Amino acid sequence: MMKLLYYFPIILFFFGSCRSPTLKPENEQKIIEDIISFEMDDAQHSLRPAIVAWEFLKKNPSENEVLKYLGNPDSSWVDEYDKFKILYYYIPEYQDYNFIEIDLKSGNVSGFEWD
Repeated sequence: MMKLLYYFPIILFFFGSCRSPTLKPENEQKIIEDIISFEMDDAQHSLRPAIVAWEFLKKNPSENEVLKYLGNPDSSWVDEYDKFKILYYYIPEYQDYNFIEIDLKSGNVSGFEWD
């Protein structure tokens, strides 16, 4: 009985303080706006929605068209066998990199991952 009286306040304190925070209406709208705005707004990138960029890349454009459309990448590298080049674009909203794979022989997009 004594142990129960000892543990009961600890259990009440634990369950009382472990509630999830409730969103205030003014914060809820800002959160929704942040989720909806998935366009790149960095100075290096065009203001293009992700789905439009995805549709563009699906057509396997040339590297020059990609650079003209999306701007200069944040980083790029060529694989050790000189078969393809990877262009990385950082998306601040996702805190993630999207990449485009360019075939060095043809100069066209051979693959991409664009969120």
